Amino acid sequence: MWARHGDASCVVHWGPYMQFVVLLRSVNVGGVKVKMAQLCAACEAAGLRQVRSYIASGNIVLEADLPSHEVSQIVHDAIEREFGLSIDVVALTAAAFVDLLSECPVEPDKGNMLHAFVPFGPYDLDQDKVTELKRDSDQVIRTTSALWLYTPEGFGTSKLAERLPRLTGGTPITGRNLNTMRKLAEMLDALAGA
Repeated sequence: MWARHGDASCVVHWGPYMQFVVLLRSVNVGGVKVKMAQLCAACEAAGLRQVRSYIASGNIVLEADLPSHEVSQIVHDAIEREFGLSIDVVALTAAAFVDLLSECPVEPDKGNMLHAFVPFGPYDLDQDKVTELKRDSDQVIRTTSALWLYTPEGFGTSKLAERLPRLTGGTPITGRNLNTMRKLAEMLDALAGA
């Protein structure tokens, strides 16, 4: 079955295996080192299939015949065994990932101006702090699946971008720019067609 939303398209495979996007929080920054090739091998050894990574910031696509929470736990445990680290992990089915992308609220001039922050559970956004930190041009849009941050004057210079992960009432979130999200959709598409 094809599911197509804007520039993102992906095949959702409902056979014995489903495709997943797995996002890791805060890896390969601030001294937290996870070699993605080593992690992919460890995940396959743990029973996950067709594990592929994209860049070093903790993005994986894979296949499994398990529910999302079990996929998250397997990846979490693999990181702990291989690297001695406890890392927050969220796994989204291909269908959930496509739904998330379909909620994209802005079509930016450049994909690195818009970030999707995926929560690891229910969260409360500190709206007063958001208002205090945001520039006039920054936009924060909450959708069903993600918290989107549009920074047309630049993500790296936004005080809100730096602080946003600490404004969700203690619930971890992890952010990816739109370029990365679209690339992961392409990888899901290729995986399902393999």
